[in-house]
Amino acid sequence: MVRKVRTTVLISRELHQKAKERGINLSKLLERALMIELELLESIDLKREELLRQRLLEDKVKNGDERVTDGMMSLEPPDR
Repeated sequence: MVRKVRTTVLISRELHQKAKERGINLSKLLERALMIELELLESIDLKREELLRQRLLEDKVKNGDERVTDGMMSLEPPDR
């Protein structure tokens, strides 16, 4: 069983009343929304890291530090 923690969230009275009238469980809604948000942020971080690695590789190739052949990186010195 997952242990839960108690937290406080402030929302407008009107919004709270409308959610209550619709039977929306605010705890479950917040938990789902946080999971989605965290997954999105994680995927953004992974994409950012991938782009950084790509740029570093491109810089190395541009500077003649490494060669790329058939999509693979080579540590052999470039032909000059």
